[in-house]
Amino acid sequence: MATVTVVRPDHVAEVHSTACASRRARRGADALRLTLIENGKPNARKLLGFVADELRSRLPLATVDVYSKPAAGKPIDADTADMLAARSHLVISGVGD
Repeated sequence: MATVTVVRPDHVAEVHSTACASRRARRGADALRLTLIENGKPNARKLLGFVADELRSRLPLATVDVYSKPAAGKPIDADTADMLAARSHLVISGVGD
């Protein structure tokens, strides 16, 4: 027999707070290098641009590079992934549509 799970939106769950790990402030030479991977789908570059703008307001970004894949269905090869990881502090892959 199948089970039906009912989720009540008015239920108040018990919330436990926790502190974030301490972070060292980054400035100047410690600024982050961000790489965005644009997959070629419609609006992917635009979406990643919004993400980059928001990150610029929150983090000290030294550079924002965009790597464009030749096609959405083509994966990044291991050498390219290693190269992007070596030159970046943060890599974000985006999709569009």
